[in-house]
Amino acid sequence: MAVYRQVINHPLLARLSLNSFWLLAARVISQALAVLFTLAIARALGEAAFGRFAFISAIVFIGNVFSTYGLDTLIIREVALARAAGQKIGDLIHAALALQLLLALLYILIVWTVGARLAGGESGAALALRVAVLSLLPLAFSTIFSAVLRGHEKMAAYMAFSVITAAAAGLGAAILYWRGGSLVGAAWVVLLAQTSGAVAAYYLCRRAAPWLRLSRWPDRGMLVSAGRGGAMLAALMVLAVVYQRLGVILLSLLDGDTATGLYSAAAKVLEVLKMLPAAVFGALLPMMAAEQRSAMRRSYRQTVIVLIGLGVAVAALTALLARPIIAILFGAGFAAAVTPLRVMAASLPLTVLAFALSFHLVAHKQERIAAIATLLTLGVAAPTTAWLISRWSVTGAAVALPLCEAAQVAILTLLTLADRRRAIA
Repeated sequence: MAVYRQVINHPLLARLSLNSFWLLAARVISQALAVLFTLAIARALGEAAFGRFAFISAIVFIGNVFSTYGLDTLIIREVALARAAGQKIGDLIHAALALQLLLALLYILIVWTVGARLAGGESGAALALRVAVLSLLPLAFSTIFSAVLRGHEKMAAYMAFSVITAAAAGLGAAILYWRGGSLVGAAWVVLLAQTSGAVAAYYLCRRAAPWLRLSRWPDRGMLVSAGRGGAMLAALMVLAVVYQRLGVILLSLLDGDTATGLYSAAAKVLEVLKMLPAAVFGALLPMMAAEQRSAMRRSYRQTVIVLIGLGVAVAALTALLARPIIAILFGAGFAAAVTPLRVMAASLPLTVLAFALSFHLVAHKQERIAAIATLLTLGVAAPTTAWLISRWSVTGAAVALPLCEAAQVAILTLLTLADRRRAIA
């Protein structure tokens, strides 16, 4: 009990708990509203048009990954550092926003040029794609402004921004459903919802950082600086996305749609279970960047130990309740996903540890090591997963996940220790 009180009363852990709560609330509420948005859009459009909308959404998602370029993480970290030092970094924020807008415009130009081909020659789908991809412009503003909020540890404001954006999308989808919607109408809903989110993010950001003004275009030097700062973070983000989707990608290529669907169902459950550690580490990023390492080291270690312990408990509970979880969420047709889920659940504590090692590197401007570790992990994970799939299909992909997470932990640890030794030498 004494240890429990000491942890709870620790000021850094109290901040972390509150910030994690707001981030987790933002994720949960946004996901719930996103489900309602998807249901309303699906009912408004029908099966065929909804399939085209899903394709358009994927194109926009890829564009957002491309245009974000790791700049959100860069801004969170640099704002936290500047806040701790009593400084302002308006020039870097301007440069990051300008760079993301330029990348978004480039992607929009490409999509508009080849939009008809991407849409299969259908004029309505091509127009919907061109409208939806314009949402990358307000997304650029909301990405940077929400990153400033997180850098200032204004997590309640960040939650408000997330909820406003998701609620605007849900309201638009509901109106579309009631009035009888079209694919182009759904694209306008996406664009208007993201515009609402950008306006909300700017308003909340100005309250957190009244000194921030978007009155001038940044000079070339600042654009280059932002580009260099985001490059390795962008590489890490792309590598991480590929690694996280490796099982689905390889199953789709090697074993077909049924195995991929079963694995995806189990993976979706894991995504939900990872929301808490993701929220905690998201809250930790600005704190680790801003605080002195000696002040954060003990709190960080305690937090990671607690999260690993929770990971073990949740993994055991998930394995025990895998059958009813799958039945309730996906129905009896996905009963074959029960065993993969039980196996994949074993990866949760290892995922927490890998998160901890990666976030520690990123917070202290060592994302190069994290990116190299992820690349090396992919080099191990791809052949291992492919071989196990060839032996045991979806169960093999499930077995590969905890093995690959253990490999990632080992590689991150070895590279971190090697870097420390070089620094000492």
